[in-house]
Order: sequence, then structure tokens, then C-alpha cells
Amino acid sequence: MTFPSLHELKKLADRGNALAAYDLALCYLYGHDAPKDIIAARRYLKRAKNLGLCLPPHLEAEIAPLPEPTPDPQQLFTLALADAMAGNPTAMMIMGHYSETGFLVDPDMALAKTWYAKAAEAGSFFGHQALLRLALNEGNIADIRKHAFPLAQNGDPEAMLFMAKALLIPAADLETNPLEAALWLNRAVAMSYLPAYVSLAAMYISKLPGVPFQPLNAHNLLFEAFAEGYAQEALSAVSSHMPALLHQMGAHAEALMYATNLRQPSAEMGYITQYGETTVIKAQLMLRAYVTRRAAALRGN
Repeated sequence: MTFPSLHELKKLADRGNALAAYDLALCYLYGHDAPKDIIAARRYLKRAKNLGLCLPPHLEAEIAPLPEPTPDPQQLFTLALADAMAGNPTAMMIMGHYSETGFLVDPDMALAKTWYAKAAEAGSFFGHQALLRLALNEGNIADIRKHAFPLAQNGDPEAMLFMAKALLIPAADLETNPLEAALWLNRAVAMSYLPAYVSLAAMYISKLPGVPFQPLNAHNLLFEAFAEGYAQEALSAVSSHMPALLHQMGAHAEALMYATNLRQPSAEMGYITQYGETTVIKAQLMLRAYVTRRAAALRGN
């Protein structure tokens, strides 16, 4: 019996003959009637297996995925630096991370900020995010406003909240702007970002310049935040503003009592904690005492 030639084996293998693909792979693997070609051997072994042939274990190992080579950190650094110098914003972020964390270089926060700033200038929102994170850590109001703004404009509700908070804090050559802060918070609320609910409610009951006193809207925001699981923060907001509210409520006392009461959250709803329950009861007692005094004053007693 004549063994098929290499050319004939190729034709048979290409037509879907698993045994021909297997024999052809062995020819290439061991150099029988063909030059050794590991790549071709692997290709035909895979074809034989895909056509249903069961390969012996030692040949299965031949077509197993090759392990990924471990990258050389110094080589990666060199490549990232070259790409960053060429204007690649992703490489700039990598270089900023290296400088911030001290990976392969001495830690240098100023250099890290420079790289992040270059990435931001090149259009990377990740650059703004990194600079905003650093500004928040440092409490730098001017930089918080600077880097939260493009992120907020791009639809990031967390950046909208940071922007709003920064607009309420005076800084060198920067005035507060409660109205703009409220607008940013309204945009974040429209995106269902719960932390913004509490901050906007606090603004509505704080009588800030340009922001109307809206206790009913504050109630709705706090109740919704409470109902969506943001309970402790909502109760804390009411409690922290209570002294000012006792002097500002006037005819809104009933509405504010309802807001503070938060519809009597019940244990079966899973909302009452020791902290939350104490805060609600304390607030209710203070508000009821105020309403009683107001009613007596209106009667002329």
C-alpha cells in the first residue's frame, strides 16, 4: 500500500478528512517527507481535532494555548513614556499613575498632576477624574470646580454633586454660587443620583441666596431618598438643619413636620435603626413643641 504524498494529504485534509489532517500534522511535526514546521503542525492538529479526531495527550499539549509572556516592567515603562511623549492620552495616564504611586520611579505628585493634566488637555476624561480625586483629597476648592465641571457637563452625576458642593464653599478669587449649585443638583436628581437628593433638600430648607425656600420639595426629596435606602443620610440631613429650621419654618411647620417624620417608617419596612429612630422622635418632639407655641401665639395667648 502506497502512503499518500504530502500534496495528496493536503488535498484530503482541506476536504475535511480528519485522518489526513492528523497524518499531515505528524509529517510537519517530525519532519517526515516534509520540512519541520511547528506552526503548520499545530494548524493541522487543530483541524483534525475540530473534525472529531481524538488526539493523544502528548499531541493535545502541542496545540494547548501558549502561556502569555510576562511583560518586562521596565520595557513597559519605556514604551509608555515614548507613547506619552508622542501625545497618547492613555500613556499619559499610565505615566501619571507611575509618578503618583512611585512605580519604577520616585514618587512625584507634581509630575503625576502634570501627566494627568496633559491627558485631560488631550481629551481624556480619566485625566479630569484623576485630578478631581487629588483635588478632593487636598480640599482644593478651585481645582475641584475646575475638574468637576467637564465631567459634570459630560453627564457624571457624582461630578455634579462635587461641583455643587464646591460652589457653596468660598475660595481665593472664587465666590459662592448657590443658584448654580442647585442647578447642578437638579440635574443629578434627574439622573436618580440619591446623594444629590439629600444635598438639594438641604439647600431648599437653608434659605441660601437665590435658592427659594421650598420645604415641601425638600420633604419629597428626603422621603424619596429615605425610601430608596438612603435612610441614614436623609435623617442626618434633617437633624443637622433642625436648629435653623426652628427659626425659619413659620407657616411651613406642618409640612416640615411631615418631612421630618418621613411617614413614620416602620420596623417591617426595615428602615428603623437605633440612630434613625432616635433622630425622628427627637425631631418630632421639637417640631410639635414649636407648632404648639405658634398656635398659642396666633390665638393671642
